Amino acid sequence: MKDRSRSSSGTKRRVGQDQEGTAHRGVNRSDWLLDGGTLKVMPAGWDHKEPILLLIERKGARPRTGRVLGVGVQADADRLPLTLVGLAFGTYEMRWMTEDHPVPVSETVTVTIDAENREPSLELAVVAPQSR
Repeated sequence: MKDRSRSSSGTKRRVGQDQEGTAHRGVNRSDWLLDGGTLKVMPAGWDHKEPILLLIERKGARPRTGRVLGVGVQADADRLPLTLVGLAFGTYEMRWMTEDHPVPVSETVTVTIDAENREPSLELAVVAPQSR
C-alpha cells in the first residue's frame, strides 16, 4: 500500500493493523504490507427508518492499535451489504446499534478473518431496541 498523506505531524495509525508510522508536515510516503481481508455485513430486517451503526471490536488487539470501529449506515442507504476493506487478520465482535443513542439493536456475533477466511459475509438481524 502506498500512502501519500499530508499531515501536520504526529503518529499515524491504521484501524486493525498493528503498524505505526510517523508523518511530518508536507508529503509523506510509506510502503506497508497489509495482511487482512474484507468483511461484508447485511443488516437483515432493517426498516430504513433510522440510521444504524455497526460497532466492531477487534479482540486481542494491542491497546494502541485500532480496536473499536463504528461505521454508520444512513436510512437512505442503497449500497448494501456494508463492506469493510482492509481489516487485519483477527477475531471481531460486532453488533448493530442505534446511531443517535447507543442502544443495541442486534445480538453480538463473532467473526474471524484469517488466511482461510479472507472475505466473510454475514447477515446480522436488526431488531427493535429493547426498553429498559
